[in-house]
Amino acid sequence: MQNLIITRFPHGAAGKFLSTVLQTSNRVDHWSPVVQHQKKIKQYVKEITLAYCHRVFPIDHNLHMEKEPMVPYCTDLYSSTFDRGQDVTVKQYWQQNDIRLHQCKIQNLYANVIFNKPNLPVFCNGAKVLTVLLTTKQEQDWVHQALWSKHFIKQDDKIIYSPSSPLHCHLSAVPKLLHYQPKYCFEESERDELYNRYILNNSTILEYTQPHSRFNDNVDNMFLNISDLFLVDRFIAKVEKVFGKFDLGKLDSDLVVEMHKVWWSRQCK
Repeated sequence: MQNLIITRFPHGAAGKFLSTVLQTSNRVDHWSPVVQHQKKIKQYVKEITLAYCHRVFPIDHNLHMEKEPMVPYCTDLYSSTFDRGQDVTVKQYWQQNDIRLHQCKIQNLYANVIFNKPNLPVFCNGAKVLTVLLTTKQEQDWVHQALWSKHFIKQDDKIIYSPSSPLHCHLSAVPKLLHYQPKYCFEESERDELYNRYILNNSTILEYTQPHSRFNDNVDNMFLNISDLFLVDRFIAKVEKVFGKFDLGKLDSDLVVEMHKVWWSRQCK
């Protein structure tokens, strides 16, 4: 068994929420050890999962990067966005000194990892993959708006790029930011330049505007359009098909409806 299920999506396209939905399956390891423990003992699963959603999908988009869900597995060998690590093998990946990965193997659970680049590393061969597409202008405009709202913070006459700011990014990213010290504070006059560079010309968004055949290379791939999330009934029907195709058990549709209600209430309308 290839113990990986992958969420592949362009920046801003609800990938972390889709991962959270996949993790409701008893066959998928939840990124939160608290939620995973409750799943294992089958107590207060709905309540704890919804509490998790309220925390990781904040109403205030200025807190998005700080609060968003993060993969708990080691990512030292590869990059989710750039070409680094394309040749990492299955053996190299699973032999990392990573307790969470080892537990997935022992308990025969899928580890849910994410990618923004379309071409997956060798260690992903044979994995189950859910790929998010943006095939219409409406979908692309929605993601542009979401990405700008969640990655850029207006402070007085400055604009902060939160993924590169040690004060606004997720705590797990701080060590690398302190090491590389990327620029994150810009003048308000640079807004249009920033929008063009990070939003309109975002390479991950441009790569997902059509279902290229390479998305299916060496993996068990299924496509989902971001607009499938815009109506809850349509979303539930789509996710039921995902659970069926990937043999993830029965979808707890009542729970996912409540999760969607929380997530959707925090999105740009």
